Amino acid sequence: MAKELVRTKRRGLLLGSLLAASVFMAGWCKPAVIGSQAVRLHPQETSMWCWAASGEMIMDFMGHDVSQCDQANKRFGSTDCCNNPVPSTCFNSVWPEFDKYNFEFKTTFGTPLSWYQVKDPIYCKKKPFAFSWHWSGCGGHRMVVIGYVTIDGTDM
Repeated sequence: MAKELVRTKRRGLLLGSLLAASVFMAGWCKPAVIGSQAVRLHPQETSMWCWAASGEMIMDFMGHDVSQCDQANKRFGSTDCCNNPVPSTCFNSVWPEFDKYNFEFKTTFGTPLSWYQVKDPIYCKKKPFAFSWHWSGCGGHRMVVIGYVTIDGTDM
């Protein structure tokens, strides 16, 4: 009886240790020098819908194909952004409408991402992410990061 109790306690301790280790390890990931995700390309459907193409690519990767014109309809409070030709009221450069499709997201502004902030979502979280750059005066472009690599100490 005493031997069985000791065996049961050891088993419980071992299982508890394994569970604690797996919880700890699940929250820790060291990105490799190369990482990528297989994201299907969706070209922008108008000259101003780089934001919607980025949203479509990411949401499609996450299992929800959302058309660019549907995003524009939701963004601009319209019902005619899927018409051909697309009305000028549907042209503007904004951010993808992730929240309108029940996706959680975070944004940053005015601060470049660290190299770890680029690698972590791709390698550890297994997800692409949208980013934008802006140039002096006015204008910018939204894009999707699907991978990275470090070659001879250079991050790309």
